[in-house]
Amino acid sequence: MGRPGVWFYSLDADSWISVEMAQRFFHLPYMHAQLEKQVNENSLRYVSKAKRDPHSVGVQYAVKGHQSGNLNTAPAESIEAFWVERYRLFAFDERKQQLYSGTISHDPYRINAVDAETTDARLMELNGFALPQTKLETVYYSPGVDVTVTGFEKI
Repeated sequence: MGRPGVWFYSLDADSWISVEMAQRFFHLPYMHAQLEKQVNENSLRYVSKAKRDPHSVGVQYAVKGHQSGNLNTAPAESIEAFWVERYRLFAFDERKQQLYSGTISHDPYRINAVDAETTDARLMELNGFALPQTKLETVYYSPGVDVTVTGFEKI
């Protein structure tokens, strides 16, 4: 189709209703998790404990580090804009073997580079990818945006 968009391998959420609604109505791979976030002027600590973790360790993704600079939107045509600014999503209903797409509306993300001291990238492993052998090169933080999905349809 030639339309750029985002494909989610998994999305962790600590709201039971959010997980159930996203799975049932949007076929998105939301997963139950316990989330913990601490952000202050210069530091960031984010940990997700996956309920689906087969090792029962619980930590699937963790970042601890220091934020550098202020929150800003990514310049148009930059690699940062490519990473975070997506206005279409794709989802797959395994039961019906059907692909779906929808338009995403949101204000541009305000992001900030994070000098990550420690990372645990087991999220990669839980989604069937090999663990990276090196430290993550680029980590960004965003306080988030409100998102609306419209025009969700079979394709």
